[in-house]
Amino acid sequence: MSPRPLQIVVADDDVMILDVVRHALRSDGYDVIAVKNGELALHQAQFKGPALVILDGSMPVMDGYAALAALKSDATTTSIPVLMLTARRSADDVRRAIDLGASGYIAKPFETRVLLQRVRSILNPAATHTPTVGGTEFID
Repeated sequence: MSPRPLQIVVADDDVMILDVVRHALRSDGYDVIAVKNGELALHQAQFKGPALVILDGSMPVMDGYAALAALKSDATTTSIPVLMLTARRSADDVRRAIDLGASGYIAKPFETRVLLQRVRSILNPAATHTPTVGGTEFID
């Protein structure tokens, strides 16, 4: 029996970005739950307990920074690493994300290769994990 693929929640209101990230992660063997805002990401993280949450900085309903703060202040989700993937590029935005507890920050536009390398390093700093083939779940 093969190990269960690691699950990642990805939140972005741009469907094209969401599709690119979802495809890259799925191709690398992760299960993906794709959502359109930070509030849905928070709910999925609380319900599913994923290995990682990837958040866009600017989204409707709840932006990525508010979702990050909520994830890190909730006892059930505080240990879940969060990667910010956002068009916000200022030093203040990066510092804010790190201060709120983000495990990493990638500015858009981005290369999927860089995204996958960062995801792997966050999920397994010792680089011993090889993900199995995963699926995608989309929460609208």
